[in-house]
Amino acid sequence: MHRIFSFELIPRRYVWVVRAVYFLILAIALPFAALVAYVAMTFDVSSLINGETRSAFPISVDPERRSIRSDDTFDTFIAQDGTAEPVRSLFTDNPITKWILAAAQDSALSITMPSSKVVVIYSGQRKEEIARDIGLVLGWTTNERAVFLEMVVANYPEVIDGQFYPGSYIVPKKAKPAIVAQMVIDQFNHEILFRYERMESKAVPLKDALIIASLIEREAYDLSDGRIISGVIWNRLFVDMALQLDATLQYPRGSTTAWWPTPRPADKSINSPYNTYRNKGIPPEPIANPTRDTVLLALNPAQTDCLFYFHQTRTKFHCSATYEEHVKKLRSIYGQGR
Repeated sequence: MHRIFSFELIPRRYVWVVRAVYFLILAIALPFAALVAYVAMTFDVSSLINGETRSAFPISVDPERRSIRSDDTFDTFIAQDGTAEPVRSLFTDNPITKWILAAAQDSALSITMPSSKVVVIYSGQRKEEIARDIGLVLGWTTNERAVFLEMVVANYPEVIDGQFYPGSYIVPKKAKPAIVAQMVIDQFNHEILFRYERMESKAVPLKDALIIASLIEREAYDLSDGRIISGVIWNRLFVDMALQLDATLQYPRGSTTAWWPTPRPADKSINSPYNTYRNKGIPPEPIANPTRDTVLLALNPAQTDCLFYFHQTRTKFHCSATYEEHVKKLRSIYGQGR
């Protein structure tokens, strides 16, 4: 009988060890990769630029003359400072994906930075959402969340919402409200106030810019449609037309049950200063917290003759100069006007 010789790269009695090491590496690497991708997704690349070299916001809209100038200042700014797209995070309104990513970041940090936590402010969130999310991560009491809100608002008391700058913040595991509030304040000062103070022309007050940016933040999905929506908003303001934005119906109805409830036809008659169906002009305060890019869009709208728009999907956007054209497009896509 001939003996058959076989060669085993890994002896069978050690296979379980290799498998254990393999799965251990996956358990460490996957959460860490998720954390890196998550932080990169929510991190404003402009924050990597030294404050002294940050560009001032360009401005191409002139409310007094009711005009929008066409030049390359917007593109130049983006080329110099980069962009923090998307304008609105895919995870802003999805609690399931937010929970999954929070679990992933906790797993990664427990290995890489055990004494730290990552807290995230999503673009388009309102202050109550932000305090809730950060409070859950850091175990804050209701009173501590209120202190955090008060401290941030005190930095720029002209606005309430609008100055909780979106991004990822790595904080101590048991960080108190004062620590996190100062980090958020510093980021808002660096990304918004610093750029605004350096503007040569302040035709648009910062509060107005933050209000319009907050509307764009809730209505747009990227820089392209956001700039057109900014143009539509300014065009309506120029002709003294009501803005009629659904996001301004969601804001006064928001609660802990649903911060951004689906608008209903009856909401258009809500008695609220934020209701832009009943009240002309912009709301009295920002309705959400915008990024640097969205403030840039508010100050540099697209030159367009559009007064109406709608999203077919996240990537399909339509705008029209007349209501008749608007209804025609709606009917061609949905079979009826809305």
